[in-house]
Amino acid sequence: NNVPLLAGGGSVLVTPELARTVVSLRTLLDAHGFRRKGSMIDFTGASPGMVFMANGTPLGSGWMLGGYAGSANGALFTLSFVEPSEIERAWLLISPDHTSRLDWESILSRRLAKPPSFEKVGEVRVTGNNYPATPEGSRDSTIEVWRPRPR
Repeated sequence: NNVPLLAGGGSVLVTPELARTVVSLRTLLDAHGFRRKGSMIDFTGASPGMVFMANGTPLGSGWMLGGYAGSANGALFTLSFVEPSEIERAWLLISPDHTSRLDWESILSRRLAKPPSFEKVGEVRVTGNNYPATPEGSRDSTIEVWRPRPR
């Protein structure tokens, strides 16, 4: 299935399962006020391209690699080039049940002068993907969507 992208006006070929996930993710984002091309940070650690497929604009990097020693420091370094005020306005993608997830709260607490203030607006399931299997043998995972709380 082709998933159209706003960035560059092209599309990306994905599995039918991932296409359904992207549609669900976009629907969730739209329902909670996400503006297309809005700022987004991918802390899933294992969802390359998801920010682009969600029609977001990545801060720091399109996705941050997780699951390795030094992944958190790498993410912190990447975000050191982004203004704190931009980070505070970004939407976040989190994968709480994936082995490659990044500890976003710890990373943001180290990067921002004040505690991060985000609220979860929903989640989508990623099924039938090519992620490494969990110890239980599952290749499925959850992507949570968090938005900035108004200050």
